[in-house]
Formats: sequence, structure tokens, C-alpha cells
Amino acid sequence: MPSPTPVPLAELAAHLETMWDQLDQGQAPKDSLPIFWQPAYSPLFPTAWPPGPDTIWVRYAYGQGQDMSITDGVRIAKPWARVEFRGDKSAGIIIPLTQKVEPFEVQGVSPLDAETQALMQKSEQISTYCLNLKEAPSPDAPNTVTMRRFYQSWLKYNGAIAAVIKPDHSAFFEWVNQ
Repeated sequence: MPSPTPVPLAELAAHLETMWDQLDQGQAPKDSLPIFWQPAYSPLFPTAWPPGPDTIWVRYAYGQGQDMSITDGVRIAKPWARVEFRGDKSAGIIIPLTQKVEPFEVQGVSPLDAETQALMQKSEQISTYCLNLKEAPSPDAPNTVTMRRFYQSWLKYNGAIAAVIKPDHSAFFEWVNQ
């Protein structure tokens, strides 16, 4: 497994895509249809809450698999990498976690209403806001309200992977769900 490496933001997606292409995605059993895996990425999660100047923000890379035998869900694989953003936010440090796709759960899916879709499209705006936090944000500030609503929605629709990462970010999860 490659060692953790700082990668400039402009190159991060390409590095993760290369890592994904090299993962062992396994074989479907002979009596089953194949699962069509693709990479998925979480929003940022802080390693400490409230955040401080040295807080590390983490984005998880995991797998979502379309299984033709499941009509109302997708298979979820454990995180295969994490990207850490430290003091200098112009680069992420990619930390490989495994060399293979490790399915563990089925995540139900349902249509998103227009309001939730619009909120999910603010992912980059929320990331920028998070990376600039040096202390607990004012709970009534418009950006904080939007941030909290974004994370509440993401957690609602991504409960399987959220359960895996929650132990490392429990204080943040509690704050989001207050």
C-alpha cells in the first residue's frame, strides 16, 4: 500500500481515481449478477469539535455498488481511503485504508426533493466554510445553519457509511443533530 502523500487539491480527484482503479473489486459468485461498484466520497468531518486552528478535516472515499438484485438500495463498501486536510488546506493527505472493496451493508435509496437536492449541491461551499473554521461557529449565523442542514440531510441519506465513521467524529455528529 502506498504511504500517505500530500496531494495538491487540483490533483486530488485524479489520484483518488487512480487508487480506485487499482482496488480489488472482487468477483460475483457464480450464481449472482455482478455488482457495479463506483467510488463515493463523504463530506468533510472534523477530528475534533468544536474545531480549532489545528483541527484535521477528513473526507472518506468508499464504494457504492449497484446490485441488480436490489431495487431500492445500493451496496456500501467500507472506506478504502481517507483524505486529511491539515493546517495548509491547499493539499490533502491521502491515507490508503485497504486494497480491496469490502462490502458491509445495503443503504436504502429514495428520491430527493428539490430542497434537499439544492442543499446537496452546496457541498463545495460547505467544505470551504468548514476548512476555514477555527472555533465553534455561531449557531445562528446563516452559513452555520446551512452547514448543519447540509450535514443532517447527508446523514439522513447515507446512514450506512455514517455509522462506520461516526466513532471518529462523535462530538461533531452530536452537534449536527442538536
